[in-house]
Amino acid sequence: MKKRLSSLVLALVMGLVLTVPALAAELSVQWLTVAGEPYAYNETFGWITLKGDDGSYRMVDRTTLKRVETYDYCSEPCGDYAVVGKSGNGRMKYGCIDKNKKVVIPLEYDAILRYMNSSSAPRTIFPDGLAIVGKADQNGVMKYGAVDKSGRVVIPLTFDFLYAFGNDRAPAGRNVDGGTKFGYVDKAGKVVVPLEYDTVQELVDGGNGCFDGGVSAGGKITDGGSNGNWGCVDKTGKIIIPIEYDNCPHFYDDRAVVVRNAGDGKFLFAVYDKTGKVVVSEGKYDRISDFSEGLAEVSKTGSDGSKQYGYIDLSGKEVIPLEYSSAGSFSNGRAVVSKENAEGNRSWSFIDKTGKAVLILNDNYSYVDPFGDDLLMVTKANAYGYIDKTGKAVVPVKYTGASMGFHQGIAEVQLDGKWGAFNAAGSLIVPLEYENIYSPAAASGVILVEKKAADGRIKKGCYSQDGKLVIPVEYDSIGESTYQAEGRAYLLFPEKRTVNGALKRGVFDSTGRVLLPVEYDKASCLDSTGRLGWVKQGNRYGIFERP
Repeated sequence: MKKRLSSLVLALVMGLVLTVPALAAELSVQWLTVAGEPYAYNETFGWITLKGDDGSYRMVDRTTLKRVETYDYCSEPCGDYAVVGKSGNGRMKYGCIDKNKKVVIPLEYDAILRYMNSSSAPRTIFPDGLAIVGKADQNGVMKYGAVDKSGRVVIPLTFDFLYAFGNDRAPAGRNVDGGTKFGYVDKAGKVVVPLEYDTVQELVDGGNGCFDGGVSAGGKITDGGSNGNWGCVDKTGKIIIPIEYDNCPHFYDDRAVVVRNAGDGKFLFAVYDKTGKVVVSEGKYDRISDFSEGLAEVSKTGSDGSKQYGYIDLSGKEVIPLEYSSAGSFSNGRAVVSKENAEGNRSWSFIDKTGKAVLILNDNYSYVDPFGDDLLMVTKANAYGYIDKTGKAVVPVKYTGASMGFHQGIAEVQLDGKWGAFNAAGSLIVPLEYENIYSPAAASGVILVEKKAADGRIKKGCYSQDGKLVIPVEYDSIGESTYQAEGRAYLLFPEKRTVNGALKRGVFDSTGRVLLPVEYDKASCLDSTGRLGWVKQGNRYGIFERP
């Protein structure tokens, strides 16, 4: 949920449920005869893993719904591989098979880790070519190592912590005196960054693996755990930023801004490059932002006590003078800046990377939000509205609350205690009559609204982005699918409380069509395409599939 500004204090309550329109269901349910809640689905093999109340696993075939005896567990597809498990002597042992069902890692491990490089990427078992596996001793203490795609152990299972490989390195840790010390190992298991850090940071410079861009951050706890010191090391373990700063350095445009707490509310900022060279020394500026498009805003306090802002380039040179009262990061070659006169009035403008004003906003705004997909939020005299990037007013500046910029083409506004929503054309698509409103998730495309019913309870419904009420505002909660299939409408799970207080759930799509009525105890998606799902009714579970 994106951040909002409001002149009123709102209690934001996010519960999710619905009521049942008297419409025929479009899907049918196949009821399972093998006990267990659907847990995972592997579409490559057509295997559904079920999980019992006791935590045990068993599998059924998707077509026949009969028990699959080969394994008791199978993960979702992870590229050309899947983790499988088989119970024996009261314990599950895990291995790995390829897409032809050939065993590539023997079923002898207590854990095989799977990873996602991003929320949209499929899981993988062999990041950078190696899988992380674990075995527990008789006391249940797990030790981790790594195997290759033939199942050969290439790193002995001696580590208390081992994470995914990336750029030929993996974070590793061993327990020492009740704690864990971390460093990095290479693909032979050799420690290349000493295991002496209290924490390490794998994601640097916006990457998806350790040492993306050649550096990683390391931290050490000081003062009995109340403070931490951070810095950066390279792939050989060489310290390129001293482990002495109070923030975890992240590189943007190959530059990292570090901060040292000097006490008494004073912070010292500096900038390093990836070789460890100091680009901007400590104390030169009161504040330095992260770099964006090759520039970073900086500030100093003038002799009159006022802050003045400007910009430096990647070499640390001031390329836009410190003459502004506020400054934002550059995006698409422009940044929002302001100047304040002796009377306290601010003038706002957009500048390019040379400091030239490419657009001057003539209205006396109190604030201009520099972020937003389409329109920019502005404030004046405690009222909110939106302008486009030519400065034209699109949503009048008269509202008492507003979301910070347009997202997914929608912005929420508040007037007289009620919320509604505008689209980027400035049309009110959700009327100002709701206690709360939530802009659409990227996948669902629906706008969730909340309204107080006559009995004082909050009821929920959904609008489409073209302003159509697709799900009536009569449900107790509305859950959303975590999956979206290509070319397929997003799934919503409305719930409604019965007279005896039980919640019943159904399945709708994002156009408001009732796929399954609101009469089930549970309902959810099962696969990564949003096509296969499951329901529970009483003590039985069933499967539904979208055409």
